[in-house]
Amino acid sequence: MPLPSAWACSSGASPYVLAVKASTGAHPAGAVPEPLDYAGRGRPSASRYRTVPSSLQELAVAAGRKSLRRAI
Repeated sequence: MPLPSAWACSSGASPYVLAVKASTGAHPAGAVPEPLDYAGRGRPSASRYRTVPSSLQELAVAAGRKSLRRAI
């Protein structure tokens, strides 16, 4: 079931409103970039997420309807 594009989310310290495409990718709130192994030559690589980003619709559905409110 597709979600409307404007939903308010109250999980966390401050509420905020999102107006984005449902197909936009993002990582869950607890995801942390991890450093890559350093071969010892050249500049070390920047930290990266090791997981594939989920769509915002998947993350909203996983959060559950109780954490979402209609913003309009």
